[in-house]
Amino acid sequence: MSEGKYNYTNDFGGGLSHKVGENTAMRLMEQVDRILCQFGAQDATFYTTADPSLMVKCRNAGLKMLTTTVRHLGTVTSQQVLQQIRHYLDDKVNFAFNTEVQSLAKQGDDFQLHLSDGQLIDAENVVIATGNGASDWLQRQMQQFDIGHGQTRVDLGLRIEMPYRQWQPLLQQTFETKLQLKTVDYTATTYCMNPTGRIIRKYEKGMVMPDGQNCNESTSQSENLNFTLFVPQYFLNQAEAKAHTEGVIKHINRGGERIVVQRLGDLSRGVITSAQSLAANSIKPSLVADTGYLPDEVPQIYLTAAREFFLRLEQLLQQPVSADTLLYGLDGKFYAPEKSTSEFFETTTDGLYLAGDCSGTTHSLSQAAACGLHIAKRLCDLG
Repeated sequence: MSEGKYNYTNDFGGGLSHKVGENTAMRLMEQVDRILCQFGAQDATFYTTADPSLMVKCRNAGLKMLTTTVRHLGTVTSQQVLQQIRHYLDDKVNFAFNTEVQSLAKQGDDFQLHLSDGQLIDAENVVIATGNGASDWLQRQMQQFDIGHGQTRVDLGLRIEMPYRQWQPLLQQTFETKLQLKTVDYTATTYCMNPTGRIIRKYEKGMVMPDGQNCNESTSQSENLNFTLFVPQYFLNQAEAKAHTEGVIKHINRGGERIVVQRLGDLSRGVITSAQSLAANSIKPSLVADTGYLPDEVPQIYLTAAREFFLRLEQLLQQPVSADTLLYGLDGKFYAPEKSTSEFFETTTDGLYLAGDCSGTTHSLSQAAACGLHIAKRLCDLG
């Protein structure tokens, strides 16, 4: 279940603004927030990460600060809001849960859906919104209708755990921040920053990765701050992306739930972190992980990005990054390949739309929801 963190921004979270324009994208996301509040999210944490003074300091240190306005529902409130929306729609929409669409076929100007319970549904328009959870099924439909796609993006990166006190000067006006480093060879961006939060294991696509847990989602707070430094890479298709990702992360997992951790000081000196040195570390790890030597387990690009990021961060903090900083390998974020769609997310097959993350255009709750509203308005306008 999602923790319900809605980032209302064009700075990250997808390319909705490239489809509909920046102003329209923001208006749609504002509508998303109004709907959430209408159904119970009005008291959820609401804040902005904008800080003009910090933005200037970041730029002077060679970093770009990405800003957003956030509505953070949390897991419980998120579930309650979705249930309220479902209850509101109960007498207006026919729901069919745990029902597979076995096939989707074009019948003249309309579509026919064959469901796993034997039903046949005829539809003038079909909106597919499968997220990333049914990529194989979606790929079959795209092949059937000869709908083209672009490259497949995969973000991998180290999960980083630092002393929260080092970041406090940067977080005087906001709960979190998002920083981006751009070089000729790569772009590295902080992701899912958790002040006083913890690192937990994330299970996804048969792999185990280090993930952040917000302090509000845990029974106790830590003295650390954690985030992932993601570096995106692009592949010709999903098969290549999957092979690369599994080759790296499953090698670390070694057939189990293994995650590797190393002290920054040991990485800089080119030595393995031992269990003894980790036990004596001033930063106490919030996740039990195997000590090791990251260059033996992680592709060089992610280490290079982390080293350069820390150099820029030291300029921003005006103090050295602690040698006791912990680096965990390896976190991942996965995307559907971008499909060929119009400004209304209609595919090259008339009447067939792709909403949200399965389109490959949006990568966040806010932009996915806004995409759905955009398509809904289009269908209403068409009558």
